[in-house]
Amino acid sequence: MNSFLRITLVFTQIYLYLTCSGINNQNENILVEKQYTIKENPSFPPDELPRLFIYPDAKLSLSAIYNGARRFQLREGAVVLNTNDSLEQISGYYQRRLARSGWNIIQSHKNEKELMLMAESPGDDFDRLITIIARKHSPNQIKIYFKKNEG
Repeated sequence: MNSFLRITLVFTQIYLYLTCSGINNQNENILVEKQYTIKENPSFPPDELPRLFIYPDAKLSLSAIYNGARRFQLREGAVVLNTNDSLEQISGYYQRRLARSGWNIIQSHKNEKELMLMAESPGDDFDRLITIIARKHSPNQIKIYFKKNEG
């Protein structure tokens, strides 16, 4: 199973567990499994996520990090942010930030209910991959999946 699918499935399972378990949503809650660290209402985003991807004034509601089974495997993860800004504002922000920072958008999709941007980090090595998905909700939800490429 590819790593993007693996982290998405685990992230979804743990998110459902946390939201259905009655855990207090006002404080940071941490679930640490053998290879995963999940934080509900984290105080700070994970170090692996470049700060340019944190949407201004958005509330960080969940973060998940996959701690690879191999000793030197690079980590990957996801965060969920909530904002009252429109999809147009979210799209504009990320398009500008990616362009200014030299990230290469390799795939994009947008309609009235959702948007998706996938980008590679600048430079010749393209060592980071990021996927940003925003969907209409109340408030609107931004999911960011990030990974450092191996080898």
